[in-house]
Amino acid sequence: MEHLENKGIALLSPSISVTSELTCQHVLITGLGRGGTTALAQVFRGLGFVFEQADEFMETKDYRRLLLAGDYQTLIADLQAWQTSERHHAWKDPKLLSPIHHQTFYSALPNNIVLVVVLRDLVATTSRFISVEQADFF
Repeated sequence: MEHLENKGIALLSPSISVTSELTCQHVLITGLGRGGTTALAQVFRGLGFVFEQADEFMETKDYRRLLLAGDYQTLIADLQAWQTSERHHAWKDPKLLSPIHHQTFYSALPNNIVLVVVLRDLVATTSRFISVEQADFF
């Protein structure tokens, strides 16, 4: 896969021609918990992105542990290794969006990694959380 192409973008903006190409090598997906990050991660997986060592929620726990421990050097080194790969890599963590990580982590991200932030209506997120909590599962 040389690049990812999104010809459907022309539907959203008439100024973009169908022949134009949007390329994206690697992606970090974040936002709010229960806000749709897993659904978006599934879309990226369908487009051919690789979520290495991801769990059933498409989250890489090793990266989360490094992030929480403040071991940004190891984490950034792993992400920089993506640059030499032919594959499209992705990492999803709904709690990545935090002012704690802003200066040291975000500023050190390699240039070819796109940060995708998913924000959903807070009322919808809260309603879904409450309905799941109150559901009777047998």
